[in-house]
Amino acid sequence: MKFQDVANNQREFLAMTGYTLKEFRALLPCFEESLLESKQTLEGSERKHQLSSYKNSPLPTLEDRLFFILVYFKQYPTQTLHGRTFEMTQPK
Repeated sequence: MKFQDVANNQREFLAMTGYTLKEFRALLPCFEESLLESKQTLEGSERKHQLSSYKNSPLPTLEDRLFFILVYFKQYPTQTLHGRTFEMTQPK
């Protein structure tokens, strides 16, 4: 499942995430900024492994990543269910 799969159905999107599309879009800039800030540790040193998207990423876009997180916190599924829903294996 991807963000675009449910973005056109506002009622379903709200049920899955707890947010309207307008609220979701308002969160995106803050989420992106937080991801960029995650390039440093709490102590301020550069992380050894940077956040990156790879060619076959199950969450290739910023919207997909935020959608995944919001669904997880709203629904609190098991890792197995969440992995199957978003077409990921356990290690990912």
